[in-house]
Amino acid sequence: MQHFARKGYGAVRVEDIARELGIAKGSIFQHFKSKDGLFVAVYKKVVTGLPKWLDVPPEIRDRGFFPIIRYWFAWTRTLPEETRVRERIKLMGAFWADLPIKREIARFQASHDPFGMAEFVRFGVGRGEVRSDIEPEMISWLLAWMWERFQRDMLVHETSSGVFRVHDGKPAEIEARIETFMQMLRGALQKR
Repeated sequence: MQHFARKGYGAVRVEDIARELGIAKGSIFQHFKSKDGLFVAVYKKVVTGLPKWLDVPPEIRDRGFFPIIRYWFAWTRTLPEETRVRERIKLMGAFWADLPIKREIARFQASHDPFGMAEFVRFGVGRGEVRSDIEPEMISWLLAWMWERFQRDMLVHETSSGVFRVHDGKPAEIEARIETFMQMLRGALQKR
């Protein structure tokens, strides 16, 4: 995890990982088959250890769907280093991985819902806060897409998507970005 997070997928060498672990490079390939297989295993371990959408304080959950989203956007700027490493790995799987890796990650996410997105969308629809005229899978996709881009722009400046100019980290600017994302999500998803 540390190697991928520090160096990026392309610069990671299985030889370096094996040397650090004190094992033969072939042992890694025997278990994971390839560098891709190793990354997918790291990705799965990382995302299953991250909090789910509804893992918020009770007072935030009681306030509803959109306050929960705002909570997670604000959470991004206060991440401890270990969580930042995990989030970078997650973002690598979403943005930097080759198509075969992305395909494997998509299958994993569809079968495991590691972020609890489906449950979260049902929560919002059930409370009458989220549109029910849109398929829940589409709502999940839109929310995940916006969330990943927000995190990428906040956490990984060297690969900023360009949605926002590179920020200087001032709390007021970050809060303005959060509010912009919230306005876009409310416009798209809020029940009218």
